[in-house]
Amino acid sequence: MAGPLPAPSTLDQILKGLDRCEVDPATAAEFWTWAEKVGREGIDRIVSQKRRNAYDQAASILGALTECLILLGRREEGQRLVEIFYFES
Repeated sequence: MAGPLPAPSTLDQILKGLDRCEVDPATAAEFWTWAEKVGREGIDRIVSQKRRNAYDQAASILGALTECLILLGRREEGQRLVEIFYFES
């Protein structure tokens, strides 16, 4: 007889919930606008203040924004976003 099944991970639970979530395009655009604003401000703050030990945090924010664009089917915009911060910051 097998033992009890392991509890699902938090990530598994989040992904399961996201699969059930439906967001209309207008709401998704509103969420993106907010996320981009907050993300860019965070990256700009870290870079402009030369908080060198927080550059990994800025890179994580940029990666998350880029991943969102890719998931929204806007891969080229994601690439441009990375290029903007890489070459201009």
